[in-house]
Amino acid sequence: MERINQDKIIQQYKDKLIKNNNSTDSVLDAEAPLTNALYDYYSNFYISKEAQFNKGDDVLDFGCGLGRLTIPFSSQVKSITGVDISPDLIKVANSNTQKNANVTFKHITPGEQITGNYSKIFFFGVLLHIDNDGIKEVLENFHNVLTDGGRIVFIEPVYKKEELQGGVVLYRTHDTFVNIFNDAGFRLLKSQNVLRSPSYSFNLLKKLKVKSKLFLPFYRKIEEWTINRKPEHASFFWELYVFEKKN
Repeated sequence: MERINQDKIIQQYKDKLIKNNNSTDSVLDAEAPLTNALYDYYSNFYISKEAQFNKGDDVLDFGCGLGRLTIPFSSQVKSITGVDISPDLIKVANSNTQKNANVTFKHITPGEQITGNYSKIFFFGVLLHIDNDGIKEVLENFHNVLTDGGRIVFIEPVYKKEELQGGVVLYRTHDTFVNIFNDAGFRLLKSQNVLRSPSYSFNLLKKLKVKSKLFLPFYRKIEEWTINRKPEHASFFWELYVFEKKN
């Protein structure tokens, strides 16, 4: 299979950063400010809920980008480290964390080994930018730095078949995720579809054009009620996974 072009990914996110005026509350893959609000809310809500952060946790945010989730989660944990392969994103993240003494941002090169000891690891939409050889190395690294019984919580797009697009995105199936994590020494605790494409809640948001924080739980409920409606019409699902390191 064709390898994913990491240099191209770094350039793409640099371009998106410029387009979004260095905004740290932006999901850089989101297509517009309105839908960005839901991507941001859904990822924050589900990851926080399933990670079960506590004040004793040392946490790794893998592919942290601008620190969109790193900084808000920092108030719930002992320490949190965000790593990303984009030096431009890390530079912006660092400029916005002066008041968060328990937050560290680090630039890593593709394939670089992460060091430290963590009780929780989380990420959103990162593994789709890592090819099959690379993901095995990443999971081996995770297994080395995660404490026994530690959790990995993430949300990734799941397709009906494995498919590489444009040399920068590799879509995987549900079974693929379960198998590669199991082979790497992790036990599946939970999986759940949290968003579909096309999305009923996104379509409603575009019609109402109301992205007030008060409305965000309402849109989430709409998504929960409709996510399994006519699944044959969905192009793909964003699926939440919770894995635990095997003892």
